[in-house]
Amino acid sequence: MRKDKRKEGWLVKIDNKPLQGYFTEIFNFNKGKKKPNYDFPKLIKSSDFKLRKACAIGVMIYDGVVRTKKEIGLNIGSKNLRDSVFNVLVADGLNITKLDKPDSTGMWKLYSSGKADKEQYKKGLNYFVKFSDKWYRIYEWIHGFRSKVKNPKNALIILERCFNKRSASKVTLTEIFKLFLLHKNLTISQLSNLLKIKNIIVNEGLLWDYTKILREMNILIKRRLSDNKNLYVYNPDTKSWKLPYRPYLSSYYV
Repeated sequence: MRKDKRKEGWLVKIDNKPLQGYFTEIFNFNKGKKKPNYDFPKLIKSSDFKLRKACAIGVMIYDGVVRTKKEIGLNIGSKNLRDSVFNVLVADGLNITKLDKPDSTGMWKLYSSGKADKEQYKKGLNYFVKFSDKWYRIYEWIHGFRSKVKNPKNALIILERCFNKRSASKVTLTEIFKLFLLHKNLTISQLSNLLKIKNIIVNEGLLWDYTKILREMNILIKRRLSDNKNLYVYNPDTKSWKLPYRPYLSSYYV
């Protein structure tokens, strides 16, 4: 097995003909480039739920997404595979919605829907590797943030590592945190205008999601203004902050 840097993919070379037969005849893997609408192998699709769930877990571990707005989802190029994972998740009791059409990039999506409660999150945990970043983010939806820090500098490092920039993100949680360190008190509109100065245009719903996370960490406090707008106030009491925990960041915690 080796990585093909030119095609940004992985290549598997099997010289043993009997073993090739297992992949091509039993598991229905095709030689050459991956088929555009690949799916669970037929042997697994016709198997019991335990095997189909194991296959779905394998897909979710690598292609599953854990979104800022507390959604568990899947973005993948195959409609057939998306639908097979959807059927497993629904059978397992998760509230999941699938879109009828691919998005603008040709990806087929799943996302959690309906009432978001701790029981749903606990089921979602089973589809990710324990103690991975995706697993920790869902775990924190259930149990909250608990770790303490000495100063904003350490908090910044932790946020950068736990909420690193995704390919589709125009702004990160860390950048929002930095704006509050500088300006202290901001409404969503003021926050949006500060980003526009940097030529960053984002949906205000995303800013609401980010401020909600910072409130859950006790870094921000929400206050209602006389015009019914929400003012987000920076909390200078670092000892009261609650940050995400990751074992590889232990040197930054109190």
